[in-house]
Amino acid sequence: DARDDRARRRDAHRLCRYAAGCGALSGVKRPGKTAARRAVAAIAFLAFAVAVVEPATAATITVISLDGANEGLNDPSAVAPVGGNPGVTLGAQRLNALQYAANIWAAQLTSSVVIKVGAKFDPLTCTMTSATLGSAGATTSYRDFAGAIFAGTYYPKALADKLAGSDLNSGVNDIQATFNDQLGNGCAFPRTWYYGVDGAPGGTQIDLVAVTLHELGHGLGFASLVNLATGAKPNGFDDAFSRNLENHATGLFYPVMTNAERVTASTATGNLHAIGTQVVADGATLTAGRDAGGHVEMYAPAVQQPGSSVSHFSTALSPDELLEPSYTGANHSTGLARSMMSDIGWDGPPPTLTPTPTATATRTVTPTPTTTPTATATPTATRTATVTPTPTSTATVTATSTPTRTVTATPTPTATATPTGTETPTPTETTTPTETTTPTPTETATPATPVETPTPTETQTPTPTETATPTETPTSTPTVTTTATSSTTPSPTATGTPTATPTVTATPTASSSPAPTTTVAVAVPACGATPESDCRTPTVGGKSQLTITDRSPDDKDALSWKWVKGSTTTKADFGQPTLVDDYQLCLYDGAPSLILSAAIPAGGLCGTTSLKPCWKEKSSGFSYKNKARTPGGVEQLNLKQGLTDGRAQITLTGKGANLGDPVLPVVQPITVQLKRANGPCWSAVYSASATRNVGPPSGQFKDKAD
Repeated sequence: DARDDRARRRDAHRLCRYAAGCGALSGVKRPGKTAARRAVAAIAFLAFAVAVVEPATAATITVISLDGANEGLNDPSAVAPVGGNPGVTLGAQRLNALQYAANIWAAQLTSSVVIKVGAKFDPLTCTMTSATLGSAGATTSYRDFAGAIFAGTYYPKALADKLAGSDLNSGVNDIQATFNDQLGNGCAFPRTWYYGVDGAPGGTQIDLVAVTLHELGHGLGFASLVNLATGAKPNGFDDAFSRNLENHATGLFYPVMTNAERVTASTATGNLHAIGTQVVADGATLTAGRDAGGHVEMYAPAVQQPGSSVSHFSTALSPDELLEPSYTGANHSTGLARSMMSDIGWDGPPPTLTPTPTATATRTVTPTPTTTPTATATPTATRTATVTPTPTSTATVTATSTPTRTVTATPTPTATATPTGTETPTPTETTTPTETTTPTPTETATPATPVETPTPTETQTPTPTETATPTETPTSTPTVTTTATSSTTPSPTATGTPTATPTVTATPTASSSPAPTTTVAVAVPACGATPESDCRTPTVGGKSQLTITDRSPDDKDALSWKWVKGSTTTKADFGQPTLVDDYQLCLYDGAPSLILSAAIPAGGLCGTTSLKPCWKEKSSGFSYKNKARTPGGVEQLNLKQGLTDGRAQITLTGKGANLGDPVLPVVQPITVQLKRANGPCWSAVYSASATRNVGPPSGQFKDKAD
C-alpha cells in the first residue's frame, strides 16, 4: 500500500554510498509548520522529491567539476573533515557534498544511462544583504524520440535518455549547476556554507547538500517549461511536468488551457494543483495544502513570482516539502518531489488523468503515440540570498527563487528551531535562536519555453523543423529560476526562488540550455509593467536609432534597434550569455505600457538547416544569431563593450510573426530596454517627434533617441 511504498522509499535513501556512509538522511523531529516558519530560515528552491517504489537498479549520477585548477571544486585549501565529510581540502569537501546529494537522488531513480551533472563554484552575487547561493537546471529537453511516453511532450535530458535507453547527446551534460564560492570567503553576507553530510549545519550556515538536492530536482524534471508571462507552451508543445497540473477552479488541465488560461492558473492561489497519481497517493501524509480529492497545491501566489510560481509546491503544505519555494533547513529527504518524478515518467508510463468535474464542460487531451525524438533545454534554477539588517535578537534568512536563490538574513531574537531533515528543509524549533527563511521567488526569466526547431536554444530559440531525425534546439523560457534573498531583520531568514528557463526542441532534437547561474533553473528576465529607472543610457543624443515596421501579413513585421555611443560597459557586464545569462527586449509606450517583449535565451543551438551555437563570444563582447527567430522573433543581437563613455554599442534586429510588433502608430515617448537576467539593463528613450509614425498598411515608426 502507499504507506509501505513510503517505507521502501525511506529504505532506498539508505542505499546511497558515500565515503563513511550515507549519514543522517533526516533531521530532528520538526516543530509545527507555523512555528517552524517563524523560527527557521527559508530559501526558495526549485528541485525534486521522493519516489514511490524502491528502484530495482539505482541510477548513476556523476558530478563533473567544471572548475579550473586551484579553484572551486579543485580548491586545494586545507580543511578538517566535518559532519561525515572526509575531505581534507575545500574542493574535495565541496565535491563530496554535491556527490552525496546526487547519490540520494540516484538511489531513488533507475536509468541505464549515466546522468552527468556539470558543476562549478564561481563568484556570484554576494553583498551584506543578498547572496546568490547557486542555480541549476536541465541543459536540454527532448520530445518525440523513440521511447517517449507521450507524443508532442518535452522531457528533460536525463529522463529522455532513460526513456530512450541511450544518451541522446553524449557531448552534453544532463544538468548544469553553479554555486557561490563567496559565502564565507570575503563576502559580507552573514552566512557560510556547511559541507557536512549529516544534516547538522550551524545556526549561521547553509547546508550545501540540501541546496544541491533541491536544485538537482529541478534538473531532473521538476519544472514547468510554460512561459510564465504569456502562458505559451514551448514551441506549442506540452512538457512532462505541466501535464500534471490543473486549475481546480475550472477543472482544466494545463495542456488543454489557452495561453491566457494558463496565465490565470499561475496565480490561482489554492487552486493550481498537482494531480498526478503518485503525488495524490503520497500526499495523504499532508495535513494542509491538499484538497478533499487528494490534489496537492502548487505555488501560485496572486502576483507571479518568476522562477518560483508553478514550478514549486505551495508554501501552504504541511509538513513542508523540499520543493517548496523556500529553504528552511538541512532537509535531505526528497519527499513528494520524488512522487512527482514518478508522475512525469521516471517510473514508466503514468496512469491517464481524469479532470476535476466542473459546472461547465472541460477540455481533455488524449496522449498519442510519439514518433520522433525531440530535444529541448529546460530552465535552470538558481538561488540568491539577500539579507536586510534589522535589529533583533535572532537572525532569519529569506531566500527567493528565480533563476537563482537569494537568502535574506535578519537576526531576530526568538526561540528557534534546529534544522531537521524532512521532505523540505525545515529547521526544528529549539530553545536557541533559529533562522527562518521566507521564500521570495524571483524569476530569472520566466520558465524558458522550449521551441521546436532543429536548433536547440535555451528558452526561446528557433523552432526546428520536425523530422524523423534528431535535432537540437534549446529554448529559454521562464520558469525555473531561483533567487534567495535574505534580510537581516529580526532574524536572518533566507528565501530563494529558482528560476529556470527551459529550452525545447522538436523531433529527435536535442537542445542545450544554459547552465545554472543565477537562473533554475534560469529564465529570461521578464519585462516589468513599467520601464526600469537605472539602466545605462547613450552618452550622446540623436545617435541611437529605432525602427519598427508593422505590415500584413505579420511575417513582414520587423524591428531594428541601435544603441550607440553608450555609457561605460565592460564585457563582464554582459555576463555569460553563451551559458547562463538570458536577455529580454522590452518596449514601452508613453503611458507607459509594455507594448513588446522578446526573449533572447542563453546558450542553445540555432539554425534552420544545420545547428550551431546561438551565441558566440568575442574579444570585446558577444553576438547572437538565430535565423529561425524563435521564440520571440529576435534574429541578431550584438553586444560590444566600451571601456569609456561613448564607446559601448548594442544592435538588435528582429523579424516575423513571433516578434509581436505593437500596433502603429504608437504614443511617444517610446522607451526601449534590453535586460540581462540578474544583471544590468541598457535603455534609450525616443521622445522627440518621430521621423515616421504611421499605421498600416505601410505601418512604420522611426526615430532617434534623446
